[in-house]
Amino acid sequence: MPKRIWKIDPGFYCPIAMYCYSPAEQKRILKKSQRKKQKLSQYDLHEFLISSMKNESPLAIRMEKMLNEKYRDEIEEWSEYSPHQWKKLFDANFGYKSFGSLLWITAIMPNLPNSISLYLYGKIHLFQIHQYNNHQAILQRSRQIEDKYEGLNHKYSMVRKELEGVKYEVQNDVKTKSLENEDYKSRINSQENEIAQLTSELDELLSRPVQAENDKLSKQVKKLERRLDHQDSTIEALTLEKTELETDLNEQKKLFEDIRTEMERMLTTFKSNFTQDCECEYAHLCNRRVLLVGGMSKLLSHYRQVVANFGGVFEYHNGNSNNSNSALSHHIGRSDIIICPVDVNSHGACLTVKKQCKKLNKPFYMLPNSSISSVYRTLLDIAQESRN
Repeated sequence: MPKRIWKIDPGFYCPIAMYCYSPAEQKRILKKSQRKKQKLSQYDLHEFLISSMKNESPLAIRMEKMLNEKYRDEIEEWSEYSPHQWKKLFDANFGYKSFGSLLWITAIMPNLPNSISLYLYGKIHLFQIHQYNNHQAILQRSRQIEDKYEGLNHKYSMVRKELEGVKYEVQNDVKTKSLENEDYKSRINSQENEIAQLTSELDELLSRPVQAENDKLSKQVKKLERRLDHQDSTIEALTLEKTELETDLNEQKKLFEDIRTEMERMLTTFKSNFTQDCECEYAHLCNRRVLLVGGMSKLLSHYRQVVANFGGVFEYHNGNSNNSNSALSHHIGRSDIIICPVDVNSHGACLTVKKQCKKLNKPFYMLPNSSISSVYRTLLDIAQESRN
């Protein structure tokens, strides 16, 4: 018997809300709820979908029915597979088009061994990291193109102004030439003799075809030399751009390796701490709000995922206290747990966290570094203390 949507592993709620429901389907779910008249942000809508799946309700049943009907053919085709057969099938069909159906069937599959569940869970989150990296690369390239477009548009404006000035000068020259035209007419007679002489010289030049051919070839050589110089400049510019892109790629690869290492450590720790008498140790935060002050912005989505895995609600402040501490104080006041890494943070933000948390009697944790594993270990300790 497949698991009901409110009984699946909490770690699957976030990717199911993200990849299994299309934007149109999300709007349909919102219309059926009591919040249909509210204007929700993308993040609030995502949180609403997750919370709606966690508890048995008419809305949760409707969401479950929507996915069962959407992936009916895949469920009928793959429902008889054993867990080990399903693992092989998952690897063979893992891809963008089939990702939603694979994710949903994995989440509702009954009696799935912990080792296979962890393997599939890790592969799904690595897929999310891969999509994030691709998005960042595309966004960076888009910004580069926009910068180039702005430069070209500026050059176009400058050239256009120059052409308008040239046009004005030409118009003035035309007026001047019109006035001079009368004087030219009086000089035509004297020019006729000169034209006759030039005609004689031209006939002489045309009688020398070799010289004319040499002149033509010389012009072609100069033209080709100009083109060659232009190609050399283009090659040099492309080479420089290639070097910059390779440098960016190496930085992205290093960041990806660091994130993957952190995720593997987290998964290993999760596996060693998993027990049979507890469905999910992460649930012990019980939807408490966890505020992260500071940290690396590039890891924001992974901080959010770690908090979600523990059953908490993620809040974030970048630690910038140059303008005012009121926003940070507001975040601290509405949060249950405050985490403040000191390596990537401002001194003012750290002082505000200590002062406000002591004033409001809020639990706070000053971390020596902002790595994912450091945040994970802190939340694990908090969850274990809550469980005890």
